[in-house]
Amino acid sequence: MTDPTTAGVVETSIVAYLADPAPGWEVILDSPASANWRLKPDTGNRIRVACTRMPPLTPDPVQQRRDLERERALTMLVQDLAR
Repeated sequence: MTDPTTAGVVETSIVAYLADPAPGWEVILDSPASANWRLKPDTGNRIRVACTRMPPLTPDPVQQRRDLERERALTMLVQDLAR
């Protein structure tokens, strides 16, 4: 995140979740209008990044691979920072 205010709010939310996990917790990482990228609870008191964008009518394997790679990289970053 490039905006320090937004990063601070997200960090505070992550710390609060890790201290007292709630199953319905999530943080939207992109535009609230699209809400394609979110932080969501994962097993073992962990957090994962999820891409919740509706799949296109015609699958795009290149975009799917990029999304999966981005999701994995962001999840690893969040999990590393949460330790």
